[in-house]
Amino acid sequence: MMTNRDPCTEHLAAKRGKRPKLDHSTVAMRLSKQTKAALEALALRHGCTYGGKPRIAGLLTKLGNGELLLVQTSPTPAPAQPEEKLTFAQARALAARIRESLGDRLYADSTELIAEDRMR
Repeated sequence: MMTNRDPCTEHLAAKRGKRPKLDHSTVAMRLSKQTKAALEALALRHGCTYGGKPRIAGLLTKLGNGELLLVQTSPTPAPAQPEEKLTFAQARALAARIRESLGDRLYADSTELIAEDRMR
């Protein structure tokens, strides 16, 4: 066996193949695909990547170390429901109820709009 004469690399032989002990614990969780995608997007946005891929563990580490701060926001509104299509008869009835409730104000406003449109 050849001896190593380079003093800068002698310490490597003793520790070769050993990773430093970090005293980290493992956490397992089940996430929906949407939640995982959202967390990965946050990880990318905050530079938590490993090998070019988003790393949720890095995001959680930054949160735990206080490097990132969580701020509660209002819940995301539910997606809008598709509008119900009215039949012609329903539309006429709705227009009649609007005319009835607005009365003279509807006529006055529409007259002003017509006058403004003619002035253009």
